[in-house]
Amino acid sequence: AVPPLSGGERISGVVYDSAERPLDGARVEVLDGPQAGMSTISNRSGEFSLTGTFDDATRFRATSEGHVAADLTLSPNTQTRPVRNT
Repeated sequence: AVPPLSGGERISGVVYDSAERPLDGARVEVLDGPQAGMSTISNRSGEFSLTGTFDDATRFRATSEGHVAADLTLSPNTQTRPVRNT
């Protein structure tokens, strides 16, 4: 895994399932850019955050066992919620 950088932009959000329930333990991974391979795990409330070098084209993937993966492009310094299908 790629270690987080000190400083940089912060990406944060909440991972939900298709019924809008927060997903505990979902893996959120950076798919491209300088932080490709960096990942984190959502908490009990489905919340996650990553700090690093991201731009408006950086793609992220949220995965959780028993759910369909969700890919999303997120903008730095904003908060969003990748939604996953069950």
